[in-house]
Amino acid sequence: MKATHSTNTTKTIQAKITAGKWDAYEKNGVLSVSDSILSIGKDGTDSYRSGYTFTNLTIPKGATILSAELLLPYNWRGGANANTILYGEAADNSGQFTNTLNNITKRQRTSSSVEWNNLPKVSWGKFIGSPDVGSIVGEVTGRAGWVSGNSLTILQYEAANATNVWEAISYEGCDGCNCTAILRVQNSS
Repeated sequence: MKATHSTNTTKTIQAKITAGKWDAYEKNGVLSVSDSILSIGKDGTDSYRSGYTFTNLTIPKGATILSAELLLPYNWRGGANANTILYGEAADNSGQFTNTLNNITKRQRTSSSVEWNNLPKVSWGKFIGSPDVGSIVGEVTGRAGWVSGNSLTILQYEAANATNVWEAISYEGCDGCNCTAILRVQNSS
C-alpha cells in the first residue's frame, strides 16, 4: 500500500484600493465616490455606510480561507468608538461604485457578517485592522461563479447601537501617501 500526502499550499495575498471608483461611502442613500473620506456609523438620524472593492484577487475557487483582515487608514476628523458591521457583497465579481442612489445599500449582502466595534481614534493615516472576516471572504469565494482574479467587496454598515461616525481615508484622500484600504487574506488550496 502506497502512502499519500496532501500538498496544500498556504498563501497570503494583500490587495489595496487602486482607484477612486473602488471605494465609496453613502449618507442616507446618497453615494460619494470622489470624496477624500469614507464615513461609517451614525450621527443623529444620518446613517453612513462604506464599501471597499478589491480587484484581481488571486484566490482559487474552493480555497480554504484561513483568515482575512480589512485594514483601514484613519482620517483625523473621525470620531472614536464607532460601532459597525462588516458584510461582503454576495456577488461572483463585484463592480465599481457609481453615483446612483443607494448604490451600497442595494447591493446584496452575504449572510456572514462580523461586528467591528469601538473603532479607535488614532493618528492620521494609521491603519487599524478589523476582526477576522474570513467567513465573509470564504462565502464570496465559495460562490459557484467565483473565479480567481475576480473582485470582492466588503461593505461596512452602521451597527444598530451606533452613535458616532468614524472616517477612513479614501483613495482620493490618499494623494500618493499609500494609505488606502487593504484586504489581507490567508488561504490554503
